[in-house]
Amino acid sequence: MPTNDERVATDLLQLFNERRFDEYVAGFTDDAVVIYPQSAERIVGADNLRAMFHAFESPPTFAVTNTRSCGGDVIVEADGDYGGGEPWKVVIIYTFRERRVSAETAYFGAPFEAPAWRAAFATK
Repeated sequence: MPTNDERVATDLLQLFNERRFDEYVAGFTDDAVVIYPQSAERIVGADNLRAMFHAFESPPTFAVTNTRSCGGDVIVEADGDYGGGEPWKVVIIYTFRERRVSAETAYFGAPFEAPAWRAAFATK
């Protein structure tokens, strides 16, 4: 059964999918920090988040496949649809403070073929 924070996280992603960015960012604290490790970006503050999302020309949509919690963190696994074919695998770690997101770290991975050498050990 999902925790309250897990429900908030999935509800926030639904707002993102609906392009309701002002409401999405309202779920973050004013001093929230969003980190994209793969591009070494760090966006600080709700005002910057709101402006960034509104400037995003063609944002993806996310289909949540799993959520789990650990302390004040919610880990969301999702398929990200960027409109270019196969969905990317996405992991978002939300840190909650008083039912709002105070930090987000997001990882995005494009699909790729498994190497042949692993075939003997894996199933699909």
